[in-house]
Amino acid sequence: MTSDPGPLAALAREFPGWQITVRPAGLALCGAYWQSADGRHRRYIVAATPAELLEALRSIRTMETDQARR
Repeated sequence: MTSDPGPLAALAREFPGWQITVRPAGLALCGAYWQSADGRHRRYIVAATPAELLEALRSIRTMETDQARR
């Protein structure tokens, strides 16, 4: 995680199980990586902005919550 105290810190607090990164040098890419405890399941999300990344992570959380209720 970068030292940016803004949106990235908020993302890290809301999704503590994910590694949140931003690629510097004008690439404008934000990424999030998650791996299950046993290492068999992985997810990697790429977005252009922290806001897009937040939306994607919240969507995943909603889908997982819905599946757990079934």
